[in-house]
Amino acid sequence: MKKWLGISLTLAALFSALGAPWLAAHDPLRTDFAQSLKPPGAPGHPFGTDQLGRDLLARLLHGARLALFIGGCTVIVTAIVGGIVLAHWMMRGRTLEAAIARTPAPVISAVWAVMAFAIVIAQGSGNAFIYFQF
Repeated sequence: MKKWLGISLTLAALFSALGAPWLAAHDPLRTDFAQSLKPPGAPGHPFGTDQLGRDLLARLLHGARLALFIGGCTVIVTAIVGGIVLAHWMMRGRTLEAAIARTPAPVISAVWAVMAFAIVIAQGSGNAFIYFQF
């Protein structure tokens, strides 16, 4: 049951994003100051309008198209780069394997350093840069 719910929600989001030009009644970039800050459920604007009078439903649908494009490009680039690295690793042998195995270590340590930096700032104990001298 959960599987079908997830699949149906994903397909609904995909079809609504791809069908944005036909589903959105208004232009997402057109401003109408007379219609600014209408609440959700206002006539002609089911999700309301923003400060410039732009329809929020149209902006949501057209923004989903951009988000899907960025996500798709990320998947494609990651697959290509990963395939190249994997092919190179399989042809070269162990030296590249060791380099790939050690690559995540600085990234993981940087995350912990940023978190420690944020904790020091949140505590408000003076100048946080004293604690992190690189």
